[in-house]
Formats: sequence, C-alpha cells, structure tokens
Amino acid sequence: MHVLRISRVAVAASVLLIVAGCGGGGGGSPPPNPPSPPPGSSQPPDNSAPPDTTPQPDPDPLPDTPPPATVSGTVSYETTNLTFSTVLRNSTPPEQRVAFTIDGAPTGTLYASVQGTGRTLFNANVQFTDGGGYVRFVPNTAARLDAGINTGTVTITVCLDDSFCRSKVIGQPQTFNVTYNVTAAVQGTTVTPRVVAANNAGTVILRGKGFADASSVRFGTTAASNVTVVSDTEIRATYPSLTPGRYAVSIDGGAVSFTGSLVTVNVPTYAATLTPFTTAPFLVSAAVHDAERNNLYVVTQAEQSENSQLVRFGYTGATWSVLASNTIPDLQDVAFSPDGGVLIAATSSRLIELDPATFDERASYAFPDQASIQSIALANDGYLVVTTGDYDNFGASPIYLYSTLDHSFARSEATARFALTGGNASGSFVGLVESTDEGTTAGIPQYDASAQLFSGLSNMPENLNSIGVPFLRPARPALDFSGSVLVLSTNRLSSGFGFDNSTIAFRADTRQRIGQLPAYAHGTFVNDDASRAYTVRSQLGIGSDPLELRTYDLSQFTEIGTGISLGVSPGDASIQIATPPNRAALFIVGAFGVKVQPLPN
Repeated sequence: MHVLRISRVAVAASVLLIVAGCGGGGGGSPPPNPPSPPPGSSQPPDNSAPPDTTPQPDPDPLPDTPPPATVSGTVSYETTNLTFSTVLRNSTPPEQRVAFTIDGAPTGTLYASVQGTGRTLFNANVQFTDGGGYVRFVPNTAARLDAGINTGTVTITVCLDDSFCRSKVIGQPQTFNVTYNVTAAVQGTTVTPRVVAANNAGTVILRGKGFADASSVRFGTTAASNVTVVSDTEIRATYPSLTPGRYAVSIDGGAVSFTGSLVTVNVPTYAATLTPFTTAPFLVSAAVHDAERNNLYVVTQAEQSENSQLVRFGYTGATWSVLASNTIPDLQDVAFSPDGGVLIAATSSRLIELDPATFDERASYAFPDQASIQSIALANDGYLVVTTGDYDNFGASPIYLYSTLDHSFARSEATARFALTGGNASGSFVGLVESTDEGTTAGIPQYDASAQLFSGLSNMPENLNSIGVPFLRPARPALDFSGSVLVLSTNRLSSGFGFDNSTIAFRADTRQRIGQLPAYAHGTFVNDDASRAYTVRSQLGIGSDPLELRTYDLSQFTEIGTGISLGVSPGDASIQIATPPNRAALFIVGAFGVKVQPLPN
C-alpha cells in the first residue's frame, strides 16, 4: 500500500492500494486497510486531544505525468455517491460496499489504485471477483470529525499488468462523492440548572440551536446581565437577582426559537436532622433533589430485586418525612427530564416515565441490549448517559445515550465496567466510575455535553475500581458547576482483607489527573467554584464506624479544619448525596435514612 501526500489535518482518506488478480478479472485479495471497528464492538474512548480543525491548504498537486495508456473494456459501478450517518460522535457507521463489473477487457493481471481527497472520513480498498469486484468503504469513527456534514471524494482506477496503474487503464477512472453526516444535536431546548435560588444572581447554560448570531437573553422581562455565545448550540447567560417564580427564557426577543424556563425558589435554611426510612432498605442506589417541589426522590434496593422501591421524601416547615413509595422491580436509578416535568426511573431493562407527584406511569421504553442498565445521568444537551453491565461477562460494557426528545437509544463506542454516573449542576459533564472487582488502568470515560463526545481520563492510577458487590458500591463522581474538576472515589479489597483507597481529582476539561485526597470517600460534593471538596467518610470504609464530613482545599489537596460527626454509620457503605440550589447543605442518604448536614463556611 502506498499512501499519497495529503494535508496535515485531512489524513487517511487518500490511499493507493495495489490489488493483484488472475488474468481476465479473477484474483487474489489485497492486504486490507485496517478498518475502523464496526458498530457494537468494544473500543476505548478516544484519549487524544481533539483534532486541529484549523483549515489547511490542499496538498501540493502531484507532478504532471502523461495520461496513462488505456486498453479496451469498461468498468461499471452500481453507484458513485455514498453517505454515512451517525447521531453520536463516539460511533462508527457500518461499512458500505459498491459492486462493479468489468466487460470487454483483454486478458491480464488486474490491479487497482484508490486515491482520495478531503477530510479524514474513511478507508477504501478494492476486492476483485470473477467478472468484477467491489469497493469497501470503511468509515472512521465520528469522534475525529466535526459535527455536521463532512465531504470527500475517492477515485478508483482499474488497470492491467501495472501495479501503479500508470498504464493499461480499463475504461475511465471513476470518482465517488462521499458524505459523512454527524448529526449530533441538542435534544430540544434546555436551561441548566433549571431551578435556582431566588434573590441571588447566577449563571445558566442554554442549549438549543441557531444561537450563533444571538445577542440578548431575557428571563421573563428581565435582561441577562451577561451573554456569552459559546457555539450555535450553547449560550451562557448570567441572570440577575430574581424573586421566586417561573421565568420564560427568550433569545433575541423571541427571534431565536427557545421554549425553556428558569424557576427560582426560596431555599430554606436547613438544620442538621435525620429522617429514617419507614423500613430500612438493603442499600440506597440513587437520590435526586427536586428543588421546585422541595422533594427528595430515593431509590432503595432490597435483597430481592423485585422489592426495589422509589421513595419520595417531602419537606414541610422544618422537617422531612416519607410522603410516598412505589415498588418498581429491579429499579436502579432515577433522573429528571430536562424540563422537570417527568421523573425517569431506570430498571435494568427499561426507562419508565413517571409523574413526579403521583408516580403514575406515563410511558415505558425498552432498553435494546441484553446488558443491564446500571446508572443514568442527564446532560444539558438533553441526553441521558446510560451505563450498562453484563453479569454473564464482567468485561467492559457499552455506554448509550438516550434522547429525552424522541426516546431513542444510541450506542456509543465508549465502554466501562458496571459504571456509575455523576453529573454537575450545569449538566456540562457527566463523569463515570467503574463498579467492579476488575482493576483497570484504562482511561475511564467522561461525557462532554458541549462537544457531545466521550473521552477518557488520563494518568489513571492502578486499580481504580470497587468490589462489584452491593455493600461496597462506590461513590458517584462529583463535579463543580462548570465541570472543571472531577473527583472519583473508589476502593478495593487488598491482601490481608484491608482496603486500597483512592479519592482522585481530575481536570474535566483537559482530562488530566491533578491530585489526590487523603482517603476513600463514601460520597463527595465539590462546590460551584471548585475551591472545596466535602467528603463523607468513615475510618474503615464499611461497618459500624461513624461517618464524618471532611472539608478539603482543592488547590492544595489538604484538609481544612476537623471532621464533623454525622451521628450515623454507613452500614451498607452505599451513600448518595444531593444538594439544594444554594449548595448550603448536603442531603446524605443511606440505609439509615436522610441525614441533612449544613456545610461549614
């Protein structure tokens, strides 16, 4: 195989293949180009930096050469236009084959050259069969392409007895037009966070489309004090102090289509309290705070999975209480839709849309994979990140994106082992942490909602994992508001039945490891500006050891002050953390119930 000269950015669409065959069109097979993995195969996420998209000049033309001599005969192709499409950046469409026939050519050994121009779209090669053959077009992963329409061309020349096709060309070279549509799009219009504290200024992220030329944002009749257009699908807008209420968000006075709203609420001053469950669960796998209604939704799991429940706590006056519960067999996780009107419950085999107040089922969508759903988290592009696990195969399992707009599942090429998700208040990133006893040094992926792309974290320590059994379920990832810092807490049994503990911080935007906290945490919260991390931890990690709240300086990775005793023990060691909009307290949920703890200054 001979590779032609191409531009520094537009790599790999241009190749020259030499294919030998028997005289008259029979033939051997060429050494194939290495194809991109087909859809559904396991492929680690792209850990490299995003490609340079700066326009580059086309390569210098090849030196002028006399046109090759032709021979009699024709080559006929069934099509000369191809289109690849995907809705995921971390995905590869299936390859396509274009058949051709050779008529009236004299006897000889068949060869072909394949020359292309354009961006890095695909690899192409020729296979000869009796009387003709076919061209294989194998697309590259869309992770290296820009969202939108990408185009390129490829020219096929078939000849006799000349491995470089400089002579004895059969018929005329044929040029194919190739289009690669990466149709990643925001699923509707979103405002994140959707619910904020009243009488305080802050920033929200607006997602949709047609934002490139936007210049103004209003919350009701009040103008945003600052508007930053990040892309055609993203705006960051600063809202002023607003009284409690619901504010329709408009862009350029309604000239840009947008249907999202911002809700502002008075946030109570929460005192330290403990509210137990009516019946203590085996473990708690999820906790989501509904700031608009001041409810807390908790997923509790029994030793028998068919007895799993969704429990709703409510806050009245100064106390929390259990308001309702609903048994949902095999319930794993829960999240809200982007507009807050639907509660999405994830079982191992389906996603169920529920009325948040009554738990009435509105719709149910079957998961299209034999692997089980493990965890879900909402990103601000309107997709749920859905992680999976296969109990018949403890290797890495695929990660899906679920559209909250059209209710479709799309399988990415990113994988992880029984991963748990954790998102940030702005929905800009979703972090993942593996939950298995299979140690890994691979780049565990995270999802960047702005780029709509999975990418692997770098500089992973060894054995960043957790025993894959319920009572050692790891803490979910924690991120600050912008997603600049991601904290992962894991543990595993070591020799002598002790624990190797890690609580590790990464830069989410660069994916680089930046530091480590002194010990394992059952749960972690990172404040909005990434200056502090608050961890819920016990000395041994399991059992009757009392839990403490510890505070760490994330610039120095040192502890601030002394731990605050929470008056509860981890028991199942499965701790979930939620926060109110002003981030002034933590809702710490375990088998003991809901522990409310104000954060230290």
